[in-house]
Amino acid sequence: MAQSDAPMWLETVSKKRQIRDEAIQSFIHHASASKVGVETACNNVDDVLLAISSGAVTATRLCETTILR
Repeated sequence: MAQSDAPMWLETVSKKRQIRDEAIQSFIHHASASKVGVETACNNVDDVLLAISSGAVTATRLCETTILR
């Protein structure tokens, strides 16, 4: 093996890092494009409960918005 040839494990690591980075960028792009101002409508527990029970927001959407803050 010549010195310029990277070991096989380094190539594997490089490919996995590229896949990971692309997945992260895709998630960030998708999340920022679909972000809705749920946090402005739900400032306290009572607002959150009312919004979820009325169907104005789903628990999943509320969690996503909280994570993206």
